[in-house]
Amino acid sequence: MNGIDKTTDYIQSDTLDLAAIIKSSQIISGEVKLRDLLQKLMKIIIESVGAEKGFLLLQQEEIRFLTLEQLSQQYEKGLITVDGKKSELVIQAESYITKQDPVVLQNIPLEKSKDLSISIVQHVAHNLNSIVLENASKEKLFSGDPYIIQHQPKSILCFPLIQQSKLKGIIYLENNLYTGAFTKDRIKTLKILASQAAISIENARLYNNMENLVAERTEQLNEFLEQLEKKHEELQIAHRKLQDAQAQLVQSEKMASLGTMVAGIAHEINNPVNFIYIHAITMMEDLKKLNDFFNDLLSEEKELSDFSAKQFENFFISLADITNGSERIKTIVQDLKNFSRLDEAEVKSVRVSEGIESTLRIISTQYKNVTFIKEFQDDPEIKCRPAQLNQVFLNIMNNSCYAIETKQKQIGNATPGTLTIKTFVKNSELGISFTDTGIGMNGETIKKMFDPFYTTKSVGKGTGLGMSVSHSIVANHKGRFEVESKTGEGTTVVVWLKINSKA
Repeated sequence: MNGIDKTTDYIQSDTLDLAAIIKSSQIISGEVKLRDLLQKLMKIIIESVGAEKGFLLLQQEEIRFLTLEQLSQQYEKGLITVDGKKSELVIQAESYITKQDPVVLQNIPLEKSKDLSISIVQHVAHNLNSIVLENASKEKLFSGDPYIIQHQPKSILCFPLIQQSKLKGIIYLENNLYTGAFTKDRIKTLKILASQAAISIENARLYNNMENLVAERTEQLNEFLEQLEKKHEELQIAHRKLQDAQAQLVQSEKMASLGTMVAGIAHEINNPVNFIYIHAITMMEDLKKLNDFFNDLLSEEKELSDFSAKQFENFFISLADITNGSERIKTIVQDLKNFSRLDEAEVKSVRVSEGIESTLRIISTQYKNVTFIKEFQDDPEIKCRPAQLNQVFLNIMNNSCYAIETKQKQIGNATPGTLTIKTFVKNSELGISFTDTGIGMNGETIKKMFDPFYTTKSVGKGTGLGMSVSHSIVANHKGRFEVESKTGEGTTVVVWLKINSKA
């Protein structure tokens, strides 16, 4: 041992350095992460025991907690066999005095390694006793080992890591520069370090397993939360569809009731109104004849002739009022019929201005303090369901007029507001815009204005179904809405409809 040259300066003195051993033990015991522990452990052992290279083999961890994917990976690496049995020992760390950092966590099966004597390791694993060879190439017990035959190693120290009478791993060390490199003191040093190493490795494994379990459970939790969030979104979509269907059903029932009522009104009112109108016209003609007769009869009696003319003028004015009123009633009934259009559930080619006009005549009677302006720039025929579009126009106009009245009440101004309705064509689409000078909406209200049962009106003033149903109707016509609004100034709602699209 006295002839060591400078290439073997790493070989320590034979004397036990208890302070260094205690410090090394503290370093080993203070590390709980397996990777860091193995790196520090191998570096300390190589330097303390005077080895040229070393390997740490550990019992493969139990596989009962592994997933199918992990089992497949273990099998591909040779860590388990076809029947699921694990390899007893795998190389988890290797270190060389000529290299700075040990290589760890390789998971190389012992049987696949070509860098150490497999038979020596297996012997130690079987007998749980350490082996110290001063000149391995001369030892008869392992003379047939392929590794020893090929590499002719000199000093070999193979030491079991035992905890609670169970083999936890094996430390395999070599020094190929000198025979008898592993002295009794160095073996004692290794024994002390090995005892602490066995405990620290077990603790690190437990910590590693806990970390893996936490990571696995966290991943499972995240997956569950993602699934839960997906289910929540699906439920929200289903809930919205249910609300839309409910809104459509309520509105359909309302329109069906309205249609039935309009049909009854048309039948019950039209007949007597026609009777009054026809007889008023007949009376008008008869009075004209009677007036002419009295004029001829009283031609020479000026005073009587003037009195008769004045009386007949009053009769004519009254009959004119009756005929005009009858015509007005007939127009209102016809507008109601046009609005509901019970006979037009199928797709028809119409001009939307007709529906707007009839809807305006109905709604203008309700809002006397609103000025309605019509600007029909373009008015092409489109294929649609007229009764449904009339619903849309009525809902938008009602909301606009309500917004105007609300603003008038808030500012205490009786000046009439305006609702401007325009039609125009752009990029093969017909635009129908409704611009009011009402109270306007904020961004949050605009986002929710098409939600079923959402309303900004007071209790009893609105159901929150109008714009939701309107949105569905326009969508079914392959159209879309555009909404711009400024709080305190007003709102513009544009309905875009495909000119050549079939609803």
